[in-house]
Amino acid sequence: MSYFYTSAQRRGVFLLLLLLSLLVIYRFAKDAIVGSNSISAIEIQHLEAPILNDDFQQVKKPKHIFNDRDPNKWDSIDWESIGLSKNQVQALLNYKDAIGGFKTKKDLYKCYVLNEFHKNKLDELVLFKSVHKKNKNQKKYFFKIHQSKSPNYTLNGQYDTLYYLKDSVITYYLSFNQSNINQFKQSSIYNEQKIKKIALSKNEMKFIIKRNGNKILKKPLGKIKMNVADTTTWMTISGIGPKKAKTIVNYRKQLGGFVRKSQLLEVFGISQELFDKINPLLVIDSNNIAKININNDSKDTIKKHPYFNWNLANAVVNYRDQHGVYKSLSKIKEIHLVNDDLYRKIAPYISIN
Repeated sequence: MSYFYTSAQRRGVFLLLLLLSLLVIYRFAKDAIVGSNSISAIEIQHLEAPILNDDFQQVKKPKHIFNDRDPNKWDSIDWESIGLSKNQVQALLNYKDAIGGFKTKKDLYKCYVLNEFHKNKLDELVLFKSVHKKNKNQKKYFFKIHQSKSPNYTLNGQYDTLYYLKDSVITYYLSFNQSNINQFKQSSIYNEQKIKKIALSKNEMKFIIKRNGNKILKKPLGKIKMNVADTTTWMTISGIGPKKAKTIVNYRKQLGGFVRKSQLLEVFGISQELFDKINPLLVIDSNNIAKININNDSKDTIKKHPYFNWNLANAVVNYRDQHGVYKSLSKIKEIHLVNDDLYRKIAPYISIN
C-alpha cells in the first residue's frame, strides 16, 4: 500500500503548521513584553499601604509624663496611667491620707489595690525624697465622734477613714473637713454636740479604712474571742472578708466551739500565712464547749460533728449497745478506729453525762 498527498493536502498541512508556529511565537512574545511590566499581589499590597515616617510608626499613643517621681505628689491622672481604675485610685488616695503619706515603697505596696503588675511599673518610676523624714511628728486636724470602753464595730466601714486612740477608753476621730462633718451630722451617734478641731499626730493613731463597701481593720481594736466573735468582729481583721468570716462562724458551730487556736487552720480559706499573721490577736475561752453525749446521742447526731464520720459514729453506738454505757471518756479508745491522736482530738467534744 502506498501513501501520497495531493498538492491541495500538502498546502493545507503547511498552512496549519504555519498557524501553529505563529501562535507559539505570539505567546512567547506576549509573556516577554507584558510580564516585565506586571505587578505581583505582594507588590500591590506594598503600594497600597500608606507610607509612614519613622516617628509615626513608633508612637502609637502619647506616653504619660510624670512631673515628679514622688508618688505623694501624684494626682488621679498619674495613678490611672499605671493601669488603676478610678475606684482603685480613690482607695489608694484614702490610704495615703490615712497613713500620712508614703515614706517608702514598703508603705506604698501595702495598699491592697496594687498587684504585681503595678508594683513592677512603680519600681521603675518611684523615687522618694528624704524630706519626708521631717514630717514624722507632723500634726493633723481631727474631730472626735465617739468614745466607749469597748470597740464600737458599727462604726467600721461607715467612713472612708476612721481613726482611733486606745487607752482606758477608745476614742474615735475623723479628719477635720466639711465632708466628714456633714456625714457625721447625719449619723445616728450625732447628738448636737459641738464639733471641736483637734491637732493630733497621725503616727500615734490607729485607723480603719473602707474597701469596696467592706471593712479592713489595719490595726485591730483588741483581741478576738474565737468562741464569741460574730462575723462582723472577724471581718475587722485584715485578710478576712464576709465569706471567710461566715465560714469560720459556721465551722465553730459545727465543732461546738474552738478549743485550740490552730483549729482555725481547719477552716477552708485560712492559710498558714494568714493564721500566723492573726494568731497574736486570738483568744480562746473553752469553758462553754458544746459536747456530744456518747451514752445518749444517736449515730445521726454524732456524725454531724466534723471529727466523727459515719463509721466512727456507728462504732460508738455499737460499742455502747454491746458493752453498756461508757464509764469514762477513755473507754472510747477501746474502739479500734480511735487511736491516741484521734482521742486527743475528740476528747474535748465528748461527755458521758
